[in-house]
Amino acid sequence: MFVARGYMISPLRVARPECEQLLFFSNRGLRMTMGHLPSQGGTAPATFAGAVTLALAEQIFLHLLDTALYGERPFELMSSVMTLDPRTACAVYGRPEQQRVNMAFGDLTRFYGCECRGHTGLSDAKAPSCEAGAQKATGALITALALGEGAIEAGLLGVDEICSPVQMVLDAEIAASLNALLAEPQVDDTLCAASEIAALGPGGNFLESEASALRCHTEFFLPKTWSSQLITGWQGSGSKVDVDHARDRVAAFRQRFVPSTQISREEECELTKIIRRAAAAVPAG
Repeated sequence: MFVARGYMISPLRVARPECEQLLFFSNRGLRMTMGHLPSQGGTAPATFAGAVTLALAEQIFLHLLDTALYGERPFELMSSVMTLDPRTACAVYGRPEQQRVNMAFGDLTRFYGCECRGHTGLSDAKAPSCEAGAQKATGALITALALGEGAIEAGLLGVDEICSPVQMVLDAEIAASLNALLAEPQVDDTLCAASEIAALGPGGNFLESEASALRCHTEFFLPKTWSSQLITGWQGSGSKVDVDHARDRVAAFRQRFVPSTQISREEECELTKIIRRAAAAVPAG
């Protein structure tokens, strides 16, 4: 199975080289799809409404192009409008503007009666930090509420130029928290706990209840790096914050990790020879 994908600043201005690439693959029975890279304030208007208008027009054109080449398929949308920081002219993904566009595409999805995915869950932060957590959590949550599905790109920082094992641990915590937040509540006669309330009485010590012990893993989010102590207990246990706990988990993983391979020793040697020959063929400098 082969699928190629090309990204254009604007598919409404398809150049000859992109057309030649599309036809090259299409004539050989291979699929190549096109995407776009709008940036609010860069290749799209700075206004919220203008950026959404242009992005929608480009999405409709991409659907028509794909249908012409590969046959009829359902109309779907993809909300992927980045923001251009006017002070640096850098494209950024962690700003609230992108999530506002995702929310607008949620409205368009309901208007057209189609499916839509939203690009989110990235951060512009270069190291594990409040910036990284806030950008990833708010982006994933808003997109999930608007489009029915959100995502966090685990471990990625600096948009997607850095992969941090520490951030990966923190992202897993964020994702677990959001899953707990968005989980469908379970309500039935047993879970309403009327008999338990009658036995212990309002204001009773439900911590002593056997039912509480049985349900703690299903009813509560139990974080691995977030604090669960009062300040005196926290100080007595080393005063570690979430990043410290994440680093400890990464260090423990590295100590017990045993790498495995899915190829034989002979295959690995042959691949190494190919890589070395290719490297030697590349001109220096």
